[in-house]
Amino acid sequence: MGSTFEYDESLPPLPVPTLEETCRKYLNSVKPHVTPEELLRTEFIVNMFAAGEGKQLQEKLKQKSRRMKNWLDDWWEPAAYLTVRTPIAIHSNIGGQSWLESKWPPLLGSRCERATLWVYSALEFFQLLRRETLPPHVIAGKRLAMNQFRSLFACTRVPSPSVDRLHRHFKTASEGPCPRHLMVASNGHVYSVDVICEDESIISISELKQQFSWIESHSKSIGRGPGVSALTTTNRDIWAKNWKHLVDISSTNKEILDVIDKALICVTFSDATSGTINENAHQAMCGDVHNSWFDKSLSGLFNADGTFGSNNEHSPADGLTYLTFSHFVEARLQYRNWTYKGSEAVRKLPQPRHLQFILNPMLCQAIESAVKDYSVLASNLDVKIIDSDIYSKQKAKLSHLRGDSVVQLALQLAYRRLHNMNAPTYESAMTQKFYHGRTETVRSCTPESSNWTTAMLDPKCTKQAKLSLLEKAADAHLLIVEECQNGRGCDRHLLGLQLLAVEEGDVIIPFPLLTSSSCSYQL
Repeated sequence: MGSTFEYDESLPPLPVPTLEETCRKYLNSVKPHVTPEELLRTEFIVNMFAAGEGKQLQEKLKQKSRRMKNWLDDWWEPAAYLTVRTPIAIHSNIGGQSWLESKWPPLLGSRCERATLWVYSALEFFQLLRRETLPPHVIAGKRLAMNQFRSLFACTRVPSPSVDRLHRHFKTASEGPCPRHLMVASNGHVYSVDVICEDESIISISELKQQFSWIESHSKSIGRGPGVSALTTTNRDIWAKNWKHLVDISSTNKEILDVIDKALICVTFSDATSGTINENAHQAMCGDVHNSWFDKSLSGLFNADGTFGSNNEHSPADGLTYLTFSHFVEARLQYRNWTYKGSEAVRKLPQPRHLQFILNPMLCQAIESAVKDYSVLASNLDVKIIDSDIYSKQKAKLSHLRGDSVVQLALQLAYRRLHNMNAPTYESAMTQKFYHGRTETVRSCTPESSNWTTAMLDPKCTKQAKLSLLEKAADAHLLIVEECQNGRGCDRHLLGLQLLAVEEGDVIIPFPLLTSSSCSYQL
């Protein structure tokens, strides 16, 4: 079966699509969104590019691909995430609520026990990675890149002017020592808890619960803390300025930020209680402004009534990585029957360390402003979850359709009915069958989907004709997904050419829908 990261270096390189192929796919994706006149102009510009500057850039990109197994690797995190200056909370982070309410219904006083069981299960996953005993992933006979799991624990995005930095501290046991502590935020205070012993074992479940109970009690007894975590919700340049100011005014702050930076995960104790399914999802996606350190790659959010969710910084890893982790944790919770019935004996452990920032009036004002601004941002997020048994993946299969295609086409039809126009849509496809593969963009609004939604709104169109167009649209979507998974989408290729052009300083790709066209907002 192999160790966790054993096959990563032997995975095939990310391919470079042909320039002709990419230009053709780009133009095809544009058709549903532009007028015939705009399409002609776009075709002219694309063809001029392909015959001129594009050839030079393509050759240079192919040269880079001969030097690097993944020609996008050194560009991706800065271009897609780290140079973006908008707040990462809500805009970028991966967040979601737990679906375990049937096993763990809301219950006041249950937070510490549930947080303990969740965190202990998370640390068991950490040990699999540390010991390299998590089996390498295989889909359809193809091995997948496992390198993203190196960024799940002890990884933090650190603010910096213009471009942030990713600090990765995880190491396997064979590579060297690794951080052994968590950060816990409760009632506006921050704590550090050692959870891995010198012999690499996890402290017991009872011991972990005792530490969490102490933090919960201590943070409540000393009153609301300053909630420095709120600064992580701001514009990245603003946060970088305040981060530097924290470090400049006190070496204590520098030490605390280093402890947070290296913490395996962030555990957040929130005062919120559960509401409707939509309210719970909203709260998980927004986190807790006073306690969520949004820069951490892995965070558990635990409410006062024992309901919980997670909120994770997106730049070092994609959805499948977090989904794998979540499935493992759920399986371990199920194995323990959602409770702990073992020994209550505890050793005398070091008390959790209360990390007290040194603040001045300017930083206090910055925290206050961050809380107010984030409240406005969070209030502008609408979350609606539809739990329906009208349709399902199984029913889609009976119609020889893929559930993913059905959902994407349903989105197109809904948007068309609401706005009388096609919906420019980004769907993510994974490219992890390649060395250090991440994602490719599935442009799921196609000419075929446009033809189908047009037919669906035409009362004169027959059901048989609508069904035929649906099947064609689903087939077109499936083809694009497969091409993207095989590294033959158009967006990452265009991004590579664009970034190469910027580095060369001599040309910028003039595609109208990538630059300053009146319809640039659409794609």
